[in-house]
Amino acid sequence: MLFSLLGLCLLTITSCKGQEGTNTQETCEYYCQLDCTPNFGEVRDQDGNKYKTIVIGKETWMAENLAYAGDKHYSANGSPDNDKEYGYLYHCEKVTCHAGFRLPSREDFEKLLYYVESHRLSDSLFLALIKKEAWPEAVGTGQNGNEFAFAALPAGCKLPQANSFLLFGQVAYFCGQTSTT
Repeated sequence: MLFSLLGLCLLTITSCKGQEGTNTQETCEYYCQLDCTPNFGEVRDQDGNKYKTIVIGKETWMAENLAYAGDKHYSANGSPDNDKEYGYLYHCEKVTCHAGFRLPSREDFEKLLYYVESHRLSDSLFLALIKKEAWPEAVGTGQNGNEFAFAALPAGCKLPQANSFLLFGQVAYFCGQTSTT
């Protein structure tokens, strides 16, 4: 079902994933509980923009939305004012990850969710992976969010055949490979 949704919307990238064997950091498990700071890495795109990366489990994930202007892109909710916070929305089949990264596969997403489910402190996977202050329904929960520094944002989507933007502030979509090669 996730991958059928990918075909319906132009999606935001929060998750170009480091290729196996490129991880040099160790994950700080339970960093909220232990009060330690996440060990962010860094990657640059072809435009020279810097992005934080974070190791979750044994895999490196982007901790910020991609804002590479070289691919056909759209501003979240159609407003360039959202670019700095939300990055860009892309048509997933046209996304170019930077050197050493690729779009995550279904297996990569499953590993991420399994790891987070096994190690989270919050009441839900949702709270563990979001930038809480960006999600109105999460703000009043009294719980911490973003335990793993993944910082998912509700950028919504853009319908491919129209100039319509949907679900801004409510939903995060991620680009991924439709098949593992």
